[in-house]
Amino acid sequence: MLWRISHPMDPFFREAPMTAMERGLKIESSGCRLSVIAGDNPTRKDEGSASEGGLPVRWGVDTIPPVSSAESFGAGVDYRYYLDLLRRGKWTILASTLLCFGLAFLAGFLRTPLYQAQATVSVELPPAPIDPTQAVMAPQYNSYFDYEYYFQTQLRVISGSTLALRAADALVRLPPYRGRNREELAAEIQASVAPRQLENTRIIAIAVTRESPEEAALWANTVAEAYIESNLEERKKSFQEAIAALKMLLERAEANQARVIEQLQQIAREFGLVPTEAGGGRVDTSALEAATRNLLEAQRERQQAEVRYHQAVAARETPHRIAALLPGPNELSGLLERKAALERELHELARKGFLERNPRVAQLRAQLNALEGHIARATEAAVETLRNELEAARQKEAEARRLRDLEQQRVQGASTDPRLLDQIVQQTVTSEITRELKQTLNRLELGGQLLRNNVALVDRAMPPRVPLNRQSPRVLLLGAFGGLLLGVGIVVARDFVNNTIRDAEEIERLLGRPVLGEIPRSAAAEEFARREAFHGLWTNLKLFHRGPSSHAVLITSSVMEEGKTTIACELAETAARLGARTVLVDLDLRRPDVHRRMPQLKRRGSHLGAVLIVDDEAATRKLIADGLAVVQRDGLEGGWTLGPILTAEDGQDALEKLRDADIALAIVDLMLPGMSGTELLEGIKERSPRTEVVMITGHASLETAIEAVRRGAADYLIKPFGLDALREAVARALRRRMRDAPPVRGSAFEVEGVVAYLAGEAELSALICETHIPNLYVLPAGRPPQNPFLLLDREIVGDLVRQLKAQFEWVILDAPPVVAVSDPLVIAPMVDGVLVVVRFHRTDRKIVRRALERLARANAPIWGVVLNDIRPEESRYEHYYYEYRPREAEASRRSLWSRSVEAIRGIRRQEHGRGIG
Repeated sequence: MLWRISHPMDPFFREAPMTAMERGLKIESSGCRLSVIAGDNPTRKDEGSASEGGLPVRWGVDTIPPVSSAESFGAGVDYRYYLDLLRRGKWTILASTLLCFGLAFLAGFLRTPLYQAQATVSVELPPAPIDPTQAVMAPQYNSYFDYEYYFQTQLRVISGSTLALRAADALVRLPPYRGRNREELAAEIQASVAPRQLENTRIIAIAVTRESPEEAALWANTVAEAYIESNLEERKKSFQEAIAALKMLLERAEANQARVIEQLQQIAREFGLVPTEAGGGRVDTSALEAATRNLLEAQRERQQAEVRYHQAVAARETPHRIAALLPGPNELSGLLERKAALERELHELARKGFLERNPRVAQLRAQLNALEGHIARATEAAVETLRNELEAARQKEAEARRLRDLEQQRVQGASTDPRLLDQIVQQTVTSEITRELKQTLNRLELGGQLLRNNVALVDRAMPPRVPLNRQSPRVLLLGAFGGLLLGVGIVVARDFVNNTIRDAEEIERLLGRPVLGEIPRSAAAEEFARREAFHGLWTNLKLFHRGPSSHAVLITSSVMEEGKTTIACELAETAARLGARTVLVDLDLRRPDVHRRMPQLKRRGSHLGAVLIVDDEAATRKLIADGLAVVQRDGLEGGWTLGPILTAEDGQDALEKLRDADIALAIVDLMLPGMSGTELLEGIKERSPRTEVVMITGHASLETAIEAVRRGAADYLIKPFGLDALREAVARALRRRMRDAPPVRGSAFEVEGVVAYLAGEAELSALICETHIPNLYVLPAGRPPQNPFLLLDREIVGDLVRQLKAQFEWVILDAPPVVAVSDPLVIAPMVDGVLVVVRFHRTDRKIVRRALERLARANAPIWGVVLNDIRPEESRYEHYYYEYRPREAEASRRSLWSRSVEAIRGIRRQEHGRGIG
């Protein structure tokens, strides 16, 4: 079902029910009556009724919908629009892609090749300490993160400045590096070294990048050897420092022990208690010494137990440290090992990309959480165990002290001198300390002799053959992809900032007006496509008014340079050629241009002269004369016409007629009896230099054409040729003569026109000019007045329109731009319809909207919009602009200059006598 909404003042026709709703209208249907009610806040509302076929219609003019940013880009994403946008910007995208691809290739080609050599070393965990008494202070590796921290530390050591200095010291001894500054060389080494741990191994790869492959391998091996030597030396240095410290303590202990023994012997001799070689009695202190040693042992155990307990209390949050305090295998150690295994497995799953919601990861998390509870309870139990051990050690110490006191009392019974007792105790303590220090020193010396390096070289670096930064296809692909994204971004950004009209749908969606015509650019479109575009515009105009009455259409634009005058001229010509009696009125009194755009205007006494046809065949002369008669009837550019058409059979006859008549153009056959066409050409140019000559022939070559032009011919036609080719050749040949002709003064379009009528200086019938196109008349503007607005009186303009409508079926008026001046606002209410010309990809949306609003406020009946200057390559309807021709080839319409290539390739194959000639 089709709904039609029309009114003499504001016709509007749509063939889809939803289009009216898109304009903000509300359509109600009740019985056989349709109602069209304007929106809530119309700027103008006219109500009336009309009927067509018995159907009553109420009409209303709606307000122009506002343009918002949301409407500018649509409520949703139009994927087809963006695909078409990318198609139209394909050259920008291609250029950007090729540019970035070339830059990537050039960067890879120009950069200096770098080579990377790699040496690998295995790093084992340090062995457990030899002295069990150092177990509490020794590092423990019970957690996965402890291992990770250890290897991260080693990577920092390898990439540090200290190791780089050590490697530099080794390199400066080699001939290539002798004399080099040690610090500068170390800085280069540090900048070139990049260590990394190989995945799931205890191997560290030491990679060195240099411009020379041999140098890269040498530096990698030097750094690896320096790291191995440095690690071993550090361990040896630790042992040597510990041994030196123990020897110093041992020397002090032995000296103290010797002093105590000497004092004890002296005191004993004073009391006669120390046996001499001569014999004698002494107090037996062996039991006291044993009790004292037991007390010392108990005190040492109590101190160790106390240290372990306090460390356990302080390390409640670090169970692995508490586990290290427990002797031998224990429950807490086993739980910690299980926890470390679970953590390693979780880390491995995370490295492989498993997420937390993975069943295995969730199961391991649950086990780990349960294990944390067991570890917490085991930790508390371990702390309690250590506390019990401390209490037991204290009880043992108290018991040892009680026994020592008993022995001391016994000895005091024999000798009650306190000095003797003190010396005995000191002698016992110093002996015990000396013995312990000797044992520890022996163990450290044995450990130093058995010391091994936990770092070993796995593979030496070899000079690489392929540079690290070679031209990679991956880099080129990334460059091309980046260029593609850049090109797409440029195209989309350019479209985003573009606020001009880009297609017909945009006009209908944002401005609420139908697009009645889409005119392609003259230079970009075929003649057929542009002609059919105006036929379509004419058809759409007739849809508004199907009755027999005449109609006045005002054609305007929002701003200048939108092609309104061209549209008006070609639309008038189209209407006339289709049989409608049409007059074109130039009401642009400020910049009149219709008389220059209408070369078909007739002038009095404006013919150029006679035309002479010289050919030995009567049939050929007749065919050319008939074609020239059509040209004579239609006229030439600028309103010029041809004079009489004369014929001649040979060159002599032609020269006689040239003497008797003013010949403007001679069409001469190259092959003539007697005097040849070339000789006749020379004779014509000698007698009448202003006469233009067009040569024709059926047998031609490029050399012949060039020779004819050199002798003075204006153009060259090859048989067969059609009427269009003949018309173009005549126009080209006479263009110079028309340009040099003196201007015709006093013509209507130069002196008198609409201005004269509006000023009351002339009658309308005397100002209308005929044209060479049947049914087409022109009312030029005339001489521009000083103040055009004062001449545009509503009553006078309305009377002008009524008189023209009484004489013509269609009155097409060309008016100034709406936004620039106010002239169209005076004229618009007097016509039946207004067409607003909008230039494709040139006119701003806000400007068009402002023009439509001004026309709406002036009660102008806006029929719609004509989209002009469409470039097919930038339009989504590019495939529409092609010519729908018959399959048979058309006759050639090109002159010598456009057919030179064909002439070179095979013009001799043209058959004589084919077509004309």
